Order: sequence, then C-alpha cells, then structure tokens
Amino acid sequence: MGTQDHQLSVTVPYSRTADPAGHSGLGDVLLNYRYQWLANDIAAVAPRLSVVFPSGDTDKGLGVGATGLQMNLPVSVAINDQWVTHLNVGWTYLADAKNTTGQKATNTSVSFGGSVIYLMSETFNLMFEMVGSGKESTTAEKTVGREVSFTLNPGFRYAINTDAAQIVLGAALPVETIPGRGFGVFLYTSIEHSVGEK
Repeated sequence: MGTQDHQLSVTVPYSRTADPAGHSGLGDVLLNYRYQWLANDIAAVAPRLSVVFPSGDTDKGLGVGATGLQMNLPVSVAINDQWVTHLNVGWTYLADAKNTTGQKATNTSVSFGGSVIYLMSETFNLMFEMVGSGKESTTAEKTVGREVSFTLNPGFRYAINTDAAQIVLGAALPVETIPGRGFGVFLYTSIEHSVGEK
C-alpha cells in the first residue's frame, strides 16, 4: 500500500475435513493488514490484524459461519550471520461460531510458535520449529470445547533465485507431542514475485 510498511493480503484456504465424509472445499477467508513496525539488520516486528469472513460451508465443517478477528505478533531476530530465530503469538475471536448442527457459541483461541534457523548458505537452511495452540470449537449451544496441541517440526528449505522471483522448496517431519497423535510429512512451495517493480 504505497510502501512495504503497509501491506494488504488475502488468505484463501482450501481444505479437506478429517471426518469419514471427507468434505473438500473453500474455508473461511481472511483479509489481512500487516504493518512493518520495525525492520533492521538485527530485528523485524510486523503485527498483523485480520478479519475472518464466513465463506466456508458450516454444514460440511469447512467454516464456522461467523465473522471474527485475528491478531498476530511476529518477531524475528538475527542472532548472528548464521543463526536466526522467529517468534509468533496469535489470538482469534469468533462470535457465534457454528458447528455442523448449527449450534452457536463464542470461540476464543490462542496460538504461539517459534523457530531456530541455521543458514548453511544463502539458499539452504536447516530449521527447527515448534507450534502450540489452545483452540476452542462449538460443542453445543453456548458451549465450547478446547483442544490443546503442541508440535515439533524439524525440516529444511532451499531457495531458487531468478531475476524475477524466488522459489522456495521445503520439507519437514512434524511430530505432535500433545495430544500425541504421531508424526507426518509436510511439504511446501512458495513463490515471491516482484510484482510492479523494475
């Protein structure tokens, strides 16, 4: 929005539910505003405020049918030329969030995450991340249940730089320690393109 200090973005989730029916579709869309409050060679702080729009199908478990707010405070610190750490704390508020049967309750959730990254080179990084959350969901009319989770996530990422974009490939092995449902494989790709820049 004029400068990098003020940024707007949209999060459009597409997912598949874990229930036996296995519904797939669009989830609740987020409109995000991020302010680059601090950015220098040592630290970066960029708080984000998001509005949650009820675009997912509540009957299929793909959304909560309620408008809400989400806030995140991420902090990045460069310890030295090879080690970087990231911290993030988040809060989500959803008024009258629905379950699949149409019952409503106010949901409040918190999350936190952190990582330590070792820069083996400019394009290859080793990563160790952890994330935890206390997430509420509607279980009955005006009644919520809370699920607590904590996951450790060792992995790596590799960047491919071109004149117009950076393509990042990554892989990790998340291990859920609370409630302890096991481990999995996480693969991702991101593309950053300098839109409008010369």
